[in-house]
Amino acid sequence: MPCPTTRPLPNPVARSAAIALATSVATVLAAGCSFVRPYSIDGAAEVAMVRVTTDFGGSTFVNAIDLSPCPSGTSRTQLAALTPLGLGLGGEVSPLKMVGTSPKKEELIRERVVAAGKPLVLHVHGNRPASIGVPGWQCGFGLTFLPQAGAQYEVAFKANPNTCTGGVLRLGANEAGAVTRTPEPSARLIRLRDPDDLCRS
Repeated sequence: MPCPTTRPLPNPVARSAAIALATSVATVLAAGCSFVRPYSIDGAAEVAMVRVTTDFGGSTFVNAIDLSPCPSGTSRTQLAALTPLGLGLGGEVSPLKMVGTSPKKEELIRERVVAAGKPLVLHVHGNRPASIGVPGWQCGFGLTFLPQAGAQYEVAFKANPNTCTGGVLRLGANEAGAVTRTPEPSARLIRLRDPDDLCRS
């Protein structure tokens, strides 16, 4: 399985980065993988917020892909890792105030700050190890979209034993305060097994 892959800003951005690092370390140690550094906004002047959700019963890893090293390859950083360990052990209370943010510790939701104004390329991968009588399964895909400054988005990973897919929704709120979700027009799915495939596309 692929291993789970800041100009300082005031809280909650700093807390978001710290929680992402702690989650990355815990996930990596549990999986026995080599460390992949957490995503950083790298001094971005403008930022957006992204909520990652999954309905997968195994571990879900969301890596941001940097294409600047192409054609020699890509580099990746971990935006989020979601592992349903149960008993709240894999959960996180979001440090952000997004539309519809849950006040509870959530195992299958992560909220992160990302750089805006330039394409965000993500590799989303789900992995469920084999257990007695149950075969292992993994699935992944790539997607890209252009985050706008101050906007909020939801990246959803959906999986079943036959396929997996995802999409990007732009979040908002109606007059009653309820969350609204509209398809993000800049989003595009990328079918790939290896992020380095992007250098060859």
